Amino acid sequence: MDEDPIHDQTYAFAPNDPRSVGDLTFFADFENASDDFRVSYEPEDGAYEVAPYSWMHFGVDGVAGKRPTFRVDHPDHVDERRKFVWSPDGREWSYFEDITIDADRYAFATAEPFETDRVFVAGLFPYRLCDLEELRYNLRDSPYVSGLAPRGYSPDRRPIHGLAITDPDVPAAEKHNVVVMAGQHAWEAWGRQVCHGFLEAVASDDTVARRLRRKAVVHAYPIANPDGVTRGHMRDGTVDHNPNRAWIAGAPPEAERSPVPEVDVLRRAILEDTGGEATYFLDFHSHAGWYDRFMWYADGDDPAVSDLVEAIHRADGERHGDAIVGTETVGGAPNPERKTSKRWAEATLGATGLTFEATPYGSPSMERYRRAGGAFVAGLEAVLE
Repeated sequence: MDEDPIHDQTYAFAPNDPRSVGDLTFFADFENASDDFRVSYEPEDGAYEVAPYSWMHFGVDGVAGKRPTFRVDHPDHVDERRKFVWSPDGREWSYFEDITIDADRYAFATAEPFETDRVFVAGLFPYRLCDLEELRYNLRDSPYVSGLAPRGYSPDRRPIHGLAITDPDVPAAEKHNVVVMAGQHAWEAWGRQVCHGFLEAVASDDTVARRLRRKAVVHAYPIANPDGVTRGHMRDGTVDHNPNRAWIAGAPPEAERSPVPEVDVLRRAILEDTGGEATYFLDFHSHAGWYDRFMWYADGDDPAVSDLVEAIHRADGERHGDAIVGTETVGGAPNPERKTSKRWAEATLGATGLTFEATPYGSPSMERYRRAGGAFVAGLEAVLE
């Protein structure tokens, strides 16, 4: 498969023009902004009502020297522990510190006035196609990275990227296949941040990473739903269907077609890249609920799952202070009707499958989520023979 040139292109989707609301100007005409963004002004209390709360990412002009209050509906899983974030440039993010909650509304503002005239506001640290492009650009010359060409295209003709990371001096027949995926659900950017950190760590000169590259070929698909991510959807892409309920068992083209075209692209790519076999399959997601860990896994009692999770937990705690990755199963009994990528990988690749859910508990920084990705490198290296 030929490599494609790495470039700085982003994939903008412009759902609306800038609009003046109150004494500010709001806009959402950039990559990753919700195409359902709405804002209204409440003059009696000076608050800007913004929606949708579940996934938001918008820009606002005219804020220099001001402390505007933004407000969302107050659903059950939004409480004082969830903090929205802001950025002057879309790259460096800070939490809003001033949180007010009543029976119906959740309001947030900064403790001090903004210094810049423009800021971006989001419901979580965004991870966009341009962030993946930057990662691919940084890894383009690595001797351990290959397969940077698109594996296929979404309905909106956005590339579905993959890459492989391994030590080319060790024969493939002597190594495990490890498959890593993120971004099936568009709004779940925390999981994509962890996956980004994992890929940086796997390709690094760290001693543990070098050992893992000799043991395994890591096949990664960092944004499985590029249309949904770019449009700022919650779960779906262009097709109105949850991608992680569309993984029909079997190997294309013999298998039934999925209702989500991106899933068919990924099924074919994974089978081609792995030869139809893998030892582990890791799917990174995010959750807005509140649990006693920053990240938890929702799987059964498989000892291979428990061993890997324990190894990741130990590495995360030893290397970075308080662990983000927990060791307990959360989420109740699995629904056997769900056609998830994890189930597909277990049935089709013979893999041990894990679904990790990153949560915002404790308000960790974006960099902390990425650092947690390094613990997955250490965990895999510890359990693979």
